[in-house]
Amino acid sequence: MLEFTFNSGGLDGDGVERALFQALKKAGGDAILAVRAEAKRGTRERVRIRAGYLANSALPLRYPRVRSSLSGLIWVMDVSGQEVPLGEYPARQTRVGVSVEVQRGKRMVIKSAFMAKSRRARKSVFLRPTKARYPMGHKLGMSVADSMSDGKVPAAALDRGATVMGSAFMRLLPLELAKLKGG
Repeated sequence: MLEFTFNSGGLDGDGVERALFQALKKAGGDAILAVRAEAKRGTRERVRIRAGYLANSALPLRYPRVRSSLSGLIWVMDVSGQEVPLGEYPARQTRVGVSVEVQRGKRMVIKSAFMAKSRRARKSVFLRPTKARYPMGHKLGMSVADSMSDGKVPAAALDRGATVMGSAFMRLLPLELAKLKGG
């Protein structure tokens, strides 16, 4: 959790709170993007998952409402606890089955598995649970939350977010205050 405290230092007048709101809102947007980028980087150091899957499905962002107050500015990055399909990792078909690398440097072979396009036209890994043609079982790997369970990745991501938010706010606040004087 990031907490932001600001000393107004004699900034009084019409529109100052609006300038603070705008600067903080823009800085928070930069900070949450930096948090997700750092979380993606830290996760991908350990797990060979596609970056696009992390950004789009596993680490979605929620921004504050448009008409929120200064105290209501909350940015959230959810971390998915769902298991990731093995098609999102580097996989290749072999004669024996499918060779997939989930953790960096640890390639494993899933015997009798095969690769095919799923309903959403994505490369996926399947394994039939019985000798029958159907049903096909979709193979799943570890969840993104499990790959971040050591605590280092979330701590590094929050540190990066706090740094970006502070520097962005200090850069944006004079620009927002200048709009008051000019307008």
